[in-house]
Amino acid sequence: MVHENPARNALSEKTKKQRNDCIVFSVTQLGMALGQKIPIERTSLYVEGLNDISLPALKYAFREALKNLGTFLPPISEIRQYASRWTPECEAIRDTRRILDRGVKPPDWEPLEPGETERLLSEIKARAEKMKL
Repeated sequence: MVHENPARNALSEKTKKQRNDCIVFSVTQLGMALGQKIPIERTSLYVEGLNDISLPALKYAFREALKNLGTFLPPISEIRQYASRWTPECEAIRDTRRILDRGVKPPDWEPLEPGETERLLSEIKARAEKMKL
């Protein structure tokens, strides 16, 4: 007899609910951007067609869909194409941009020049080597 791990099933249900909620919210938001109320039956089709995609990829896909929104709700296949382009780096880049683009920077703050990061890393490594001696 095979015993299933109830914690794993609970996590799966929690993850499934998060995905479903994300899809419903996002489809509703796209509808609002279009000035339309999307019928629940159509939203349910989006949930069914997209529920195998990871939550970060879904969020990315719907952000991209909103940026590229035309006059109609994007089809499920288009949302899936956006999701297929998601990588963990997409989130890192977005977070980095959010930090760098914030308005609260010290008055003497300047962005690093190309190659400056490598130079700083070399200096840090050299100092670390001196400390080992």
